[in-house]
Amino acid sequence: MIDKILNSLKVDAKHWSFLQSVKDVSSHIDLLFSFVRRDVKVRYVQTRLGILWAIIQPIVAVVIFTFLFNVVLNFSLDTPHYPSFAFAGVILWNYFSKSFSTGGQSLVQAQSIIKKVWFPKIFLPLSKAVVGLVDLFIGLIVLLIVILLFSEWQVDYLGVLLILLSFFLAFLSSAGLSFWAAASSIRYRDIQQLLPIIIQLGFFITPVVVPTEVLMSKIPESFQYFLYLNPMVGVIDLFRAGLGMANLSTETLGMSFLVSVSYFVLGWIYFSFKERQMPDWL
Repeated sequence: MIDKILNSLKVDAKHWSFLQSVKDVSSHIDLLFSFVRRDVKVRYVQTRLGILWAIIQPIVAVVIFTFLFNVVLNFSLDTPHYPSFAFAGVILWNYFSKSFSTGGQSLVQAQSIIKKVWFPKIFLPLSKAVVGLVDLFIGLIVLLIVILLFSEWQVDYLGVLLILLSFFLAFLSSAGLSFWAAASSIRYRDIQQLLPIIIQLGFFITPVVVPTEVLMSKIPESFQYFLYLNPMVGVIDLFRAGLGMANLSTETLGMSFLVSVSYFVLGWIYFSFKERQMPDWL
């Protein structure tokens, strides 16, 4: 299916621009979904549990952190039903980190295709962000079941809207950053080695398993605003607010929206202007 679409695809590489990139993406959206279908199949090929890994991985992480804080450190975070609180942060962070990591490596891993035919290469990192949404929605279903079983949550339109908005912003930020990483790693392969380090560092400056207030209390006040350059700080807060686990801050919402959209748009612009040089760098 992908080969057939690629063979029929014609793109003018001599007059490449950001606007041309947007036009080609909208004109050949079927190719994006072909990449998505392929990646969904590849992700769980030859695994006995298949899609269940989308549930097992965050559950194991939550069990570890719950044991660490409650038993080993005997540290109370003053959050009602901590496992649900941690699970909410973990599934969003797993989505962001996997989409960022796999998207940033996508061009290098697909260089054999890139050398053969010209096509909108932004589909490669973009497809990774779309594929991750499958795991994210599965994790959300499990989380909602746990919340309804062990705590009270009144389903309302505002809560659903905030949840969907947090997913949308997580998609924009992870895809946007993967655009930067993918386009740069073609020329500078050291970025492939830096990505795991950046993601590990990002985990410790993101309220994945602790409330934002606790994280902020450990950072000097003059540097706290720089923390919001990490888009997942506000996105996770927004997600928890939709679930009734945190208070919604208009400042946090505004910063999250601005940063996520900026990363996506600027990342796409950077990618589009580097794209015509990519075959020469491979």
